[in-house]
Amino acid sequence: MPKAVPGVADPNNTCLASRPTSGDTPGLVVGLIFQAVGNYRDNVNNPAKASDGNVNGRPAIEEQEPLKVKGQCAIRFQVRDSRALLSISFGSDTAGACEQARDIAAKVEPLLPKNN
Repeated sequence: MPKAVPGVADPNNTCLASRPTSGDTPGLVVGLIFQAVGNYRDNVNNPAKASDGNVNGRPAIEEQEPLKVKGQCAIRFQVRDSRALLSISFGSDTAGACEQARDIAAKVEPLLPKNN
């Protein structure tokens, strides 16, 4: 079994879903990545637009425009000794992307192992 490398996403632990633009509704791209041996505070790309928070009580960081592109939002949260990264692209609407990310993160979080 290969050793886990911090900060590297195993393609077997990653999923992506998208919805195309329809009329006035911007397209949506959602990625969920589990990274072994990582901390949710690692690799914050745009710290000026990041804030501490929680997802259903689980410590988290919300980062607006993680790649410094409008319409993106990422939420990172701890999953035992690993982390989950939820990444959203929503047209060019950063606030809308973060609203979508918070909503999806709240639904995904209960499905994850508890931190204990």
